[in-house]
Amino acid sequence: MLLNKLQADLKLALKAKDALRVSVLRMILSAINYEEIEKQHDLNDEEITAVLLRDAKKHRESIESFKKGNREDLWKKEEEELAIIQTYLPKQMSNADLKAEVGTIVASLTSEDKQNFGKVMAVVMSELKGKADGAVIVEMVKEELRGSKDAETSSA
Repeated sequence: MLLNKLQADLKLALKAKDALRVSVLRMILSAINYEEIEKQHDLNDEEITAVLLRDAKKHRESIESFKKGNREDLWKKEEEELAIIQTYLPKQMSNADLKAEVGTIVASLTSEDKQNFGKVMAVVMSELKGKADGAVIVEMVKEELRGSKDAETSSA
């Protein structure tokens, strides 16, 4: 169970006096605790992964902002924290694997479904949730849909 691993790693980090890891793990456990209070039940691994993905996204946004503001000290710290969070996330798919998977999913849809971007994204995200960054998935779906439209117009 992911929660048990996070708690055990916090204990190890405390013993090792790894201040950064302790800070990040406490932040993660706090976010999980808030989510449990909000949902009024213990979170399963999938829900904990969703919390981790949200935190990772916040860190990526902070890194971008700090880079724009030329705050190297802050974005480097955010990158270090993000690296720790990513160790608890499922392995992300490579771009080539992701592109192939998106292509397969989009090809399995009817031409009517392909006209509705929202429907396509719902199907793709249900299959690939947590396996890749959402922004990357959106771009690949857009690219795939453009490619399928081009194929339809050239064959007509």
